[in-house]
Amino acid sequence: MKPKLLLTITILLSLAVSGCDGGRENPPDVFVSFIHAAPSQGPITFRREEAIEASLDYKQSVTRTFDIDVYNFHFDISIAGAAAERLVSFTHELVAGTNYTIVATEVGGQLQQLILEAPSTEPDSTNAQVALLHVAPTLGAVDVFLEAPGSDLSLVLPLGTISFGEDLAPRTIDAGDYEFTLIQVASPSAVLLRSVTFPLSAAQSALFAIIDGAEQGIAPVAVVVTGSTNFSFVDRDLLSQIRVINTISDRSSLDVGIDNDFSLFPGLDFGTISGYADIAPGTHDLTASPVGNPGVLEVDFPFAVEAGRFGTFFIANDPGAASTSFSIDDYRPIVGEITVNLYNAAQLFQFVDVFIAPVGTDLNTIFPTASLLPGASLPGLAIAPGDFELTIRDGGTVTVLAGPTPMTLIEGGFYGFLITDPAVGSATVDLTLFDDFP
Repeated sequence: MKPKLLLTITILLSLAVSGCDGGRENPPDVFVSFIHAAPSQGPITFRREEAIEASLDYKQSVTRTFDIDVYNFHFDISIAGAAAERLVSFTHELVAGTNYTIVATEVGGQLQQLILEAPSTEPDSTNAQVALLHVAPTLGAVDVFLEAPGSDLSLVLPLGTISFGEDLAPRTIDAGDYEFTLIQVASPSAVLLRSVTFPLSAAQSALFAIIDGAEQGIAPVAVVVTGSTNFSFVDRDLLSQIRVINTISDRSSLDVGIDNDFSLFPGLDFGTISGYADIAPGTHDLTASPVGNPGVLEVDFPFAVEAGRFGTFFIANDPGAASTSFSIDDYRPIVGEITVNLYNAAQLFQFVDVFIAPVGTDLNTIFPTASLLPGASLPGLAIAPGDFELTIRDGGTVTVLAGPTPMTLIEGGFYGFLITDPAVGSATVDLTLFDDFP
């Protein structure tokens, strides 16, 4: 893909210099922020000339300092199973007294660059500066509010109305505590996103970039903040969702719950991948007990989950010494990739070798896709799509425990593989395929 669009938008946004390069008497001439806002791309490496300035995943941002000069900038991506590819290159002059935001976004499915230029100003000792950018292709026009907590939005004017590809010029606001809210245009009750309360300090500058949720979780829209600080947020009222895989080695059913409330996943049978259940975001304990026996805790696992995210718990190994792992499930489709999640509950082998190889491959000529101990998992493995055979071997040997199983893995897919001991016998393993498998 070749870039077709270069948007340069001059805005009056000052990136605050506080907290950067502490101790320097003369601050650098230019601050440059990078934002990854391209929904269908994996991690993007931002380069100035050939020097790596940042490697960011979706919704991440970072701020760097450069000398004034004319530079070549590049966006490189690494597609699973292929060499790094340069998708975007452009030249831009960095001028003294100006700060810049470079956004990797998408237009018509193609990766593009968006450049925001901002004359730098002396920090204001009593006020903050804010600006807005809309780079969420699936979201229409929205009204944006930045108000004190608890404000009645029907009684105040929005900060502005903004559509995809547009920005709102910066403005000065009083330092203090604020909530950021997006609503459908002229519909104060149709809230699309409301943030938790956050402070905007005197002399702080912040650019709020509205981006797609992009199936990372259940959030349809998110906001990336860059400038004096770099972070992101979604709607504070979103719940999280979790599921559980029970592979405890005695093959018993478990009552699984949150914070000693065992009603969330009652009677979860061995080898079962539960459906997702809603929980409040934040810090919790996952607890699991034999069915009907809450006095015995097989699992007491602390974890934290952000609003709007999916997560999977994998319970394995022996009663009394059960192991638990937790991983975030990211369903965002990525160009040129599939996502594989491997879970090994087989106890009869020291470890297993898992091969996901093109059809007809001599497995003796390649390394395993993964080698997993009992109770181990490997979530979020990115590989290229295609036609494959799945084979599981006794670790370090050529003894086949399962497969070869033919399968077609489609670009953007999310595929789960669960390996367990068979109910009878010991010379093989059972394989459960889930998520995007038919």
